[in-house]
Amino acid sequence: MIQPAATPTARSRQSGFALVLVLGVVAVAATLATGLATTARYEVRRIANVGAAAEARAMLDAGVALGVLGATDPERSRRVPTDGTPRVIPFAAGRVEIRVFEEAGRVDLNRAPAALLAALFGVAGVANPVELAQAVVQWRGDDDGGASNPDGLPRRSFLSVDELSSVPGAPPDLARRLGEALTVDGSILGLVPSAAGPLVRAALPERRPSQNNVLEMPEPTIPSVGRVVSVRTRATGPSGGVATAEATVLLLDPPDPVPYRVLEWREPVPFAVGTAP
Repeated sequence: MIQPAATPTARSRQSGFALVLVLGVVAVAATLATGLATTARYEVRRIANVGAAAEARAMLDAGVALGVLGATDPERSRRVPTDGTPRVIPFAAGRVEIRVFEEAGRVDLNRAPAALLAALFGVAGVANPVELAQAVVQWRGDDDGGASNPDGLPRRSFLSVDELSSVPGAPPDLARRLGEALTVDGSILGLVPSAAGPLVRAALPERRPSQNNVLEMPEPTIPSVGRVVSVRTRATGPSGGVATAEATVLLLDPPDPVPYRVLEWREPVPFAVGTAP
């Protein structure tokens, strides 16, 4: 049977529908292309940022080594001070910034008497420094006969400064605020005031910052072997990536192939003076 020919109006409607369909497909394709291009740009940028950060992180070990070598330099005039004073060293088309701290100049959470802890907590602005100091002493189990803490955990020595936040009554950010002043690797000889930083000196009545603005090097009573220092490092890579870390290291006998052993590694950490991990 012969079909009747389509009228001009019908052909016009079919052409219009086809045009709308094509324009819709083109619009969808354009949207997808724009999305893919944006995603690709973000991915390229992310990969570049990851690469830059990896460059910087690879430089952290070098920063720690430079800090240790600088703190133990036989030539006293070249020695890096162990009071946290920043030192900038160009390295591998980038730079590393180091701050070295003498652990003997920090307040040891496991050895410090309650009075010193209370004074330091007071410097940090804790509302109840005496009560918190007593809680720290109770937490570490001084003369407790093996009893448990209020939260049921066994009493034991602090393994990290970060554990201070677990002590009942401690502000959550106290470990970060006092990170430059606290340690769990202090000298068995006790606190050495001349190796202390500003926060610790402020907690020692006999050595207020107003009375002693010039830091001395640690007393010779601190042995070169068995000495513990912390090196805080900020590395900036050739591509602009930045990484930070702090390593607490035990200095070994100089003839040893590796002159130090890392006791604790923390990253990232704030680097600016007056901040702490």
